[in-house]
Amino acid sequence: MIKKIFSFIACIVMMTAVSVVASAASEYGDERVVDRAGLFTDSEENSLREITDKIKEEFGFDCVMVTVNSYYNDNMLGAYSPMDLSDYAYKFYNNGDYGYNGIIFVVSMSTREWWFLQFGEGKTIISDSYGLEWLEYKVLDELKDGEYYECFDKFASSVYDFAKEATNNKPYSTGNPYLDVEAYWGKIKGKLIVIIIICVAALALIAWILIRTMKTVKKQPDANSYVKSGSFNLYFRNDTFMYSNTTRTRVNSGSRGGRGGGGSRGGRGGRF
Repeated sequence: MIKKIFSFIACIVMMTAVSVVASAASEYGDERVVDRAGLFTDSEENSLREITDKIKEEFGFDCVMVTVNSYYNDNMLGAYSPMDLSDYAYKFYNNGDYGYNGIIFVVSMSTREWWFLQFGEGKTIISDSYGLEWLEYKVLDELKDGEYYECFDKFASSVYDFAKEATNNKPYSTGNPYLDVEAYWGKIKGKLIVIIIICVAALALIAWILIRTMKTVKKQPDANSYVKSGSFNLYFRNDTFMYSNTTRTRVNSGSRGGRGGGGSRGGRGGRF
């Protein structure tokens, strides 16, 4: 009898847990702009929603943007133990009424973290090796500066461009770059600075070597100044080049790799 009572109670607890998760999924449904941290005005939120609706209508692609104060122990997703932000993004997307193909951008204000995570064809449209790195360079400065609407607006606009290009079976990649001058300069300026510093240092070294090898004797107007008068009679005069010396210095161009994503579910993220 006691075993039956415990079994009945266990069933009730399990049904309650399932109900909590189901209610979490139904609260936002297919809402693609979820501002739980209160970072946007009503007009800003509506503007972002218009872009995400356009992406969904034209390409069947869900672009989901979520802000939270904290994602730890979030009972809305039935998560009562600590998780990383990649897991939170994964649970949030899968518990919502979103399509198979999409991307989610989550920002946690308490931990100052952000994360991108693609789903389905999203991994082809916005690849780990190119697309996510590009999005990071595109939005991270605004995120660090507290310009949250500008950050998410650039994210959504970039996702639209990526999805549009992929409809022509030419997803953006290193072979088909996303030609955005502002973001492209942000990607290469660090490498250019390193190359310039190396070149200047090499030129300075060459100049120093040349100066060190120069003679300090005062130059005379002609060779007769170095000959004792009457000791040498020159009948023929000719200049002959006898020796040559060439100095070469190798210039190494350094490179700086981008920071890769971490977490248990892939994607890309970090702190701001």
